[in-house]
Amino acid sequence: MAQGSPADDKKTDAIPYFFAASTEKFVVLSFFTAGLYCLYWFYQNWLYQKWRARNGEPDKNVMPFVRALFSFVTAYTLLSNIQKKVQQYQIAPKNIYPELLAAAYLVLYVATRLPWTEWAAFFTFLPLIPANKAAIAVNRVATPNCKPNNQFTIWNWVWIAIGIAFIWGTILGMLGWHIPLPSTRVH
Repeated sequence: MAQGSPADDKKTDAIPYFFAASTEKFVVLSFFTAGLYCLYWFYQNWLYQKWRARNGEPDKNVMPFVRALFSFVTAYTLLSNIQKKVQQYQIAPKNIYPELLAAAYLVLYVATRLPWTEWAAFFTFLPLIPANKAAIAVNRVATPNCKPNNQFTIWNWVWIAIGIAFIWGTILGMLGWHIPLPSTRVH
């Protein structure tokens, strides 16, 4: 288990309802991993939902990996779960509009699969920002003893470095720059 994961805590009260990175961490990691962090965010949130399910919450048949893999379909369900907790704890704003956020995420997700729109992968996180902020607010109210997820770990920095290398490589490739490789011809 990851350090600081809900499985480390024994009491239900100590398990946050949602996996929520600080907005800065969420945006930076999502951008530099070209949306892969969004899939991780979905996976972790479904994992939290499953852990909560073991302690009496509904939705006991959660399969986090599958739900994250098909996040373009399951986003609405997760965002609705966040919305329900926002309303339960009377957190402002009272509506994060899960329908609109899920639809916007779906549009960006589909755009990443179309020719000439692969760049959309760098922005799939945008519709998830309000949901992440709401998840942070729910966690603060419902589980005030939980540590916020606002520190960049060494693995976060590794993924950012890989993302920067990928972005620079793509930019240089688009500009026609390349690293000459040794010839493989036999003379």
